[in-house]
Amino acid sequence: MPRTRAPLALALALLAAACSAGTATTPRSPQVPEPSTAAGPVSKATLQAALLLPSQLPKAPNIRTYADPGLLRLGDPRLSLCRPVGPAAPHEVANVLAKPDTPGQAVIFEVLNAYGDATAAQTAWTGDLAAATACPAYDVGGSRVRLTDLGPVAVPGPARAFHYRLRTPDVVTGDARTVAVKGAWTVVLSGYGKPADGQAMLAYQAALMVQALARLPAQ
Repeated sequence: MPRTRAPLALALALLAAACSAGTATTPRSPQVPEPSTAAGPVSKATLQAALLLPSQLPKAPNIRTYADPGLLRLGDPRLSLCRPVGPAAPHEVANVLAKPDTPGQAVIFEVLNAYGDATAAQTAWTGDLAAATACPAYDVGGSRVRLTDLGPVAVPGPARAFHYRLRTPDVVTGDARTVAVKGAWTVVLSGYGKPADGQAMLAYQAALMVQALARLPAQ
């Protein structure tokens, strides 16, 4: 077993023991964080350069990228799941979306979060893991969401990662997510559909996450 998996497996076990409430039914907050006027230490060019390259993403006619050095102070609403969006340490955000025209093909959305230091990034990642552990099932807009396949992902140290899948009755494959932390950065890969090579989406994301982590600036 790779050394990166054991600490995460222990963290999952501890979080599961701490979250004894069982099934959660509180809808997640629709609040979306907005950038502040203050800029962070990472330049827009550096943020964009850290994103996955088009050659590393599913083939798509239009690949959209975004980067903003403005500081956000709220967590990612998507990762709060059944919990309200809470405050977060100031961080900068960049993302890239690859969405093929052909229905059913893999869609990948990468989000990078650049924090002020490694401690803030680790705290954010641990909070994302806690939210996933606390939300095995919840309701959003009248639809029941089940969280499955929560577990560690093997990535090169010192990075750490976990993944899970969100399933709803009206979506067969669900939304697969992989969340990693490395130094002062967190990386989120989310997506659905079928990868071109026939892999399952979580396995595809695990391999893609290794490439995403390798693109982050040296600490």
